[in-house]
Amino acid sequence: MRRITFLILLFAMFMLFADFSTQRIAVMDIVPDESARGTFSEKQLHAATQYLYSKLAGKFNLINQTQLKEIYAEMIEEGRVASRKQCIDDNCRIELGKSASANYNLNARISQFAGSCTLTVEMINLKTTMVEQGNAASADFQCNINGLQKAIVRVASILTGGDVPSSYAPPSHYSTPVVKSRPRFGTISITSEPSGVDVSIDGQLAGVTPFTKKVKEGNHTAKIASRCFREEEDNFSIDEDEEEDLSFELEPRLAQLNINIIDGYGQVVEGEVIVDGESVGDFPGLLRLPLCTQKVTLISDENRSFSVAVRLNEHRTVYLKKRLKKSYSNASRREKSVENKEDVSGTQQQMEEEKKKGRPALRTFQGFDIGYGTVGLNAVAFGYHFEFSPFSFFGWDLHSNMLYAPDTEYFDMQFSTGPKLFFALGRVVPFLSVGGSFIYALDSLSNEYGGGFYLKGGFDIASQGKFAVGLSAEYAMNFGTIYTHRFSVLLRLNY
Repeated sequence: MRRITFLILLFAMFMLFADFSTQRIAVMDIVPDESARGTFSEKQLHAATQYLYSKLAGKFNLINQTQLKEIYAEMIEEGRVASRKQCIDDNCRIELGKSASANYNLNARISQFAGSCTLTVEMINLKTTMVEQGNAASADFQCNINGLQKAIVRVASILTGGDVPSSYAPPSHYSTPVVKSRPRFGTISITSEPSGVDVSIDGQLAGVTPFTKKVKEGNHTAKIASRCFREEEDNFSIDEDEEEDLSFELEPRLAQLNINIIDGYGQVVEGEVIVDGESVGDFPGLLRLPLCTQKVTLISDENRSFSVAVRLNEHRTVYLKKRLKKSYSNASRREKSVENKEDVSGTQQQMEEEKKKGRPALRTFQGFDIGYGTVGLNAVAFGYHFEFSPFSFFGWDLHSNMLYAPDTEYFDMQFSTGPKLFFALGRVVPFLSVGGSFIYALDSLSNEYGGGFYLKGGFDIASQGKFAVGLSAEYAMNFGTIYTHRFSVLLRLNY
């Protein structure tokens, strides 16, 4: 009787393995689920898949791994799969197995719970997409590569009907073969306004909006959150093949910004605050803005605008303090002065032009000089100057001066050039210039050429219209001429 029972069991095992020996099986890559992601590197998982393949080779009719990769590449080229990444979801694997003419897919996944890892292997019938009884196994192991190797030996022994090796030692308990039914799925679609916000399903980060994914039937919780928007949450229930849609209208997180702008003369600047093309309030003062605002545009009452980068904090007030240069403030100060006095700094049209250009009240470009000079003897001085100023405080001076002493018939000409600094103080513009010069001197005895350097200072006073008058004093040190020193005081007429 015992002999008959033994023969029956032996025959059943033979038929089982004979059945699988004729079936084509595709061994898919071992992948971690969400709980075990990052525990093993891609290189380690690839090596583990090859190790599992080697343990099953000779016992089952396995499809070559290289052939599977070539078939997957063809699926990508034909557009049957959307991603060039690893084929890990169930739909992709079923399509890959069928394309390889497999009868079964062998899927292996790693999960982690309470510091222990579990390797689960399932043999999926591609006709029914179900796991048949006895065609699954699992093994617990320590979450390292050595533990994974032992777990592979364990599940391979269960699937092939061999003995479990004595070297296998699960972390806390001995795992027995498990039989799982195929889970049933529905589809959840989540949108938000604005889009691009993180979505979590049952506490696990799943993607960003707009979001569509298959989830197991049952009750679930969807949560949507970001640094810029308040967290929203909704519960939903889904059945097999059901499609569920969720939509969220997000409210931005707010933060406080205190704005205080001072001009170059210590006066408070007032104006409007623009964020993303919309007015959000006035400054100076305290504003509540969306937390993720990165730049604000400030438009002053004088219609000048500038942008400032900001980094807001939800838990404390951020202070934006800025002091402008005097060149910014000149136009507004002159404009207010014109409103109170009719005789200040030229016509209203001139003020508007200077305001647009961002220049000081007086810009002298050319004019004539006449006055007194000396080269050791008294002389008449006459000159012409041409100046241009690309900045509100700095320019360049080109001028020529002539001195003539009637008593000795001495005459010289000086051609000079150099940088010029000036400062606008209402209608008065003091200036200072220094540079080099070329001199041609003629007296009753000889002609001489020489050079030198000069230092010139003075001021201009604006009048009505475009004219201005001023006074300058210049000292020059000469080389190569009879007179080594040259000094002149000139009355300036600018236009």
